[in-house]
Amino acid sequence: PKPTTKSKKQTQLSFLLGGTGRSSPSLSLSDGPPYANGNLHLGHIVNRVTKDIFIRQAEVQEREREGGARARQGQVEARPFLPGWDCHGLPIEQKALAAVQQEGDASARSSAAASRPDPMTIREIAASFARQAIARQADTLAALNIRASLPTTISNGTTPAYYSTMDPAYEGQVLGLLADCVAHGNLYRATRPIHWSPSSRTVLAEAELEYADKTDKSIWFLVPLVDDDGKADGAVTGGPGEHMLVWTTTPWTIPANVAIAVSPDLEYTTVRVTTSTGACVSAWVALDALDRLTNDDLPTAVQRQPDAPRCAGTALVGRVYQHPWPESEAAKDVLRVISADFVSASAGSGAVHCAPAHGADDAAACRAAAAPPGADVLLDDGSLRPYVGPTLAGRYCWTVEPTVTEGLADLHVATIPIRHSVPIDWRTKMPVVTRATAQWFLRVHKEQALAALDDVTFSPRSGRTRLASFLQTRGDWCISRQRSWGIPIPVFADPAADGRLVLDESIIRYAAQLIGERGSDVWWTTEDDDDLLPPDFRGRGLRRQWGTLD
Repeated sequence: PKPTTKSKKQTQLSFLLGGTGRSSPSLSLSDGPPYANGNLHLGHIVNRVTKDIFIRQAEVQEREREGGARARQGQVEARPFLPGWDCHGLPIEQKALAAVQQEGDASARSSAAASRPDPMTIREIAASFARQAIARQADTLAALNIRASLPTTISNGTTPAYYSTMDPAYEGQVLGLLADCVAHGNLYRATRPIHWSPSSRTVLAEAELEYADKTDKSIWFLVPLVDDDGKADGAVTGGPGEHMLVWTTTPWTIPANVAIAVSPDLEYTTVRVTTSTGACVSAWVALDALDRLTNDDLPTAVQRQPDAPRCAGTALVGRVYQHPWPESEAAKDVLRVISADFVSASAGSGAVHCAPAHGADDAAACRAAAAPPGADVLLDDGSLRPYVGPTLAGRYCWTVEPTVTEGLADLHVATIPIRHSVPIDWRTKMPVVTRATAQWFLRVHKEQALAALDDVTFSPRSGRTRLASFLQTRGDWCISRQRSWGIPIPVFADPAADGRLVLDESIIRYAAQLIGERGSDVWWTTEDDDDLLPPDFRGRGLRRQWGTLD
């Protein structure tokens, strides 16, 4: 509830004069800032109250040191706490999309056009939502008499009373920093597996993931080992029809398979496997997985073989196998068993199905083994591309397990429900997939970052250990997003060079100046691409790209 003993104007006056004292010019405190999405919650209140206590305590100490001289002279220093609001990003865009859909009738909402409205429509609604949220949150802070937390047009000299990340000046500064990164060679484009939300149609950062328990169907299946001519290979055991027994919790990735990985540190043996169609074949599994397979996971499908041959995992490396999904374009490649350190016998069979476009470990192992790079088999909405073949193309990835089971035919061993923790989109609560897409990455120089910690005073000291641990495991930062509500990445495609992307410091600095004066909407409202380019780049037919910054 708002206080009844102090009017809003009195609260604003307290804010402008600095409350109980004057600000120390040597003190400054950075604001998070909170997200301009809805009302403040308890976490925001704790954040702001803690900062307020810190500032007031520091000012009291300053007055005591100086004997109150400044207070007696009536000096007003620059405020030490500049509040701010984070206004861009997916949560607000999701609200804007929902508002657009609510305005249409049921038939319009079900159309493709309604699902992807005009970017400027989204941006205008999103900006309005952000402004409203700032006003509501500021009213709450005013009621609490939090110092330096009211958005107002009054400023102390040239210092604004607050900032937001959608201010043109702020947006221009962000792009200026991006240009600095380009100048130092720290921005690059790469295709690598990342977290992708089909429901939001964008890449997600680790911080945008939640985890939920989910029951999925895991599939046990066989891949036939063949010789270089594609014939059934029994070279190791002297018997016909050798296979590898493998397992996956994502059946939709089977068409993306380009390698089977084994461990160089495990010993392997053959077992007799009965498929779901009744066929009996011999298959390789890790010796350490044998008890679990025959007693727990597949007791009716897997039987030990008397005097079964054994070999090191390295002896299986290089063996050629036949793709389990012949419709897939990946079946055109020569596929081999590879070695990977991440393979263990604690789950599965000790032989891992690798789809490098849909798993970071798979990608690293296939790259090290010079295996085919594979391909991303998904579209942005989670449906399967024609690459997988006509049986699955166009289907949503999480619904194809029954069709995959049927299509594997004699290679299918078992389908078993599994309860496990999976990543979900923090906003939509829908499943997240891993897919290899081309994104912009910022190099994270771990050694320099860790060395910089020596110049930071931590309170409590344990904070240093936590931050150092985070930096040690931090990968390069994926800064690109496939959304409309954000600051654009000023990159252009060159049609004369087969669409090669032009990343240039001068282009970004020009955009920084333009957006700093007119706001980031100019990227979407300017008709002629040349008007977004510095003079030296005009007249070449360059086409702006539409990605935004994280």
